[in-house]
Amino acid sequence: DCTLLLEASSGFVRIGTEAGDAGDTCIADAIRRFQERNAMPTAESARSYIWPKIRAGRAQMNEANGYGVWSITPPPALYVRTGTVQLASGGTALLATDGLVRLVDVFARYSEQAMLQLALSSGLGVLIEELRRLEAADHDNIRYPRAKTYDDATGLLLRLT
Repeated sequence: DCTLLLEASSGFVRIGTEAGDAGDTCIADAIRRFQERNAMPTAESARSYIWPKIRAGRAQMNEANGYGVWSITPPPALYVRTGTVQLASGGTALLATDGLVRLVDVFARYSEQAMLQLALSSGLGVLIEELRRLEAADHDNIRYPRAKTYDDATGLLLRLT
């Protein structure tokens, strides 16, 4: 559940999860429908509704008729893609968990390129602090529907010299 954002010789590239593939994005519509049918939705009632759906989906992880994810359970070969991307000298890359990429995919705070540039100019700590503030401000997951209030937020920032 990681995404690689990089400035390649050919331009900006996103590899890994696409915005529509992210777990939060996939379940946001279901949570919104639940909220519309319930006058006073809480994070707990939404979680009780959505977690059976998430578990059913996760049961398809790395199954031939499901979807592939890099995990402790290796994906079937049909889900494995390989390739190369040329990075020019001074090129940058950010390998980020889906939790950190929430700043793009869920909270819509940055474009992918802007997030990479902010990481370069200010460091990953700034991004993580902002993410945690946004998550805490919407603790019930109402404004920004998502399965978990807080998700893993890890990044590895690289610059080719």
